[in-house]
Amino acid sequence: MQISESLQLKPAEIRALEAEYLFPTYKRSELYCSHGSGAVLYDLDGKRYLDFLGGISVNSLGYNHPRLVQVLLEQGQRLIHCSNLFYHPYQGLLAKKLVEISGMARVFFTNSGTEAIEAALKIARAYGHARSRSGKSQILALRNSFHGRTFGALSITSQEKYQAPFRPLVPDVGIIEELAPEALEKAFSDRVCALVIEPVQGEGGIVPLPVDFVVASRSLCDRYDALLIADEIQSGLGRTGRYFAIEHYGIKPDLITLAKSLAAGYPLGAVLGSERVAECLQPGDHGTTFGGGPLACRLALEVL
Repeated sequence: MQISESLQLKPAEIRALEAEYLFPTYKRSELYCSHGSGAVLYDLDGKRYLDFLGGISVNSLGYNHPRLVQVLLEQGQRLIHCSNLFYHPYQGLLAKKLVEISGMARVFFTNSGTEAIEAALKIARAYGHARSRSGKSQILALRNSFHGRTFGALSITSQEKYQAPFRPLVPDVGIIEELAPEALEKAFSDRVCALVIEPVQGEGGIVPLPVDFVVASRSLCDRYDALLIADEIQSGLGRTGRYFAIEHYGIKPDLITLAKSLAAGYPLGAVLGSERVAECLQPGDHGTTFGGGPLACRLALEVL
């Protein structure tokens, strides 16, 4: 089948192709997308749909913003991918911009949010090992959290429906059952290397964390020499009226994870970290084939 022919497929044909050839991982709505503009999606018959989903919190600037389309056309004709073995102009420029708006010091680019979380967890374990050889490896997360579906991210996603089919998961993870400073303090010890929070829990019900809980999180991480990781994959990049939701709490995390709307639909994630945390990784400790490519980074620069 030619690409031009695929544009003429009927809904039943599209559904049959997916039923035969795709893993059955999604329960799709009966919407067959043709194109989009602004906040509107169009189906194959030209019917308009006002989109309140935004590509699952991705399309913050709507569909096919003309400035982003122009970047795609220009950069697509110059350089789409070159690997992280070489330099290109846009990765450093984007990292500089993210450092300026976040107050962090260093950036590592990924392809998605769950990859950003995986990188943050590896950094946390490396930080713990550098601080103690006697088992500073426990990672704390919150009940009703959602951080992704890869193994490490799933292990700190405290929702039974996601975890159950894949146990045993990554060990040495502790779940804090209540959003109360007392529950947080009870969970901490010298073995903890990191606490991962969503400043606004997404799948947990769009729940902003209580101020006293977040303030206690920073205080306890300082007391026990652990990293505070703010998962801003859904809440970040202007969604709460500031670049990062954590800004509303008046505290600064050690790591911030980003993705979703960072490149307005093109796959890109990032981990932002302080200088002392970045020192935990050396060349060869972590990497990615596609993360931080020229097209993705140039799009993100235009988004910001």
